[in-house]
Amino acid sequence: MPFSTRTVRLLTRITISTVFLVVFAMHITNSPRFEVIDRMENYLYDVRVRATSSASCIMTNAIALLSLPLCSRPFSEPQQKSDDGQDK
Repeated sequence: MPFSTRTVRLLTRITISTVFLVVFAMHITNSPRFEVIDRMENYLYDVRVRATSSASCIMTNAIALLSLPLCSRPFSEPQQKSDDGQDK
């Protein structure tokens, strides 16, 4: 039973997509590590950081990543407001 060109192209596309899905799923679950994927991931991260950083950081090649708290009192109970609207 011969397949039409359209069917062959569709099956080829599905096969390629499935192979990529399986490889990336294996990479995520820490099965064997693929150095090519690690390099590509690191390169794309660097590109994203450079694209979203200020122009002065790009000129000096010095990019600092900081982890700053989002509020002054992390993990504390919210402050109660008094009747006049001031924090207690």
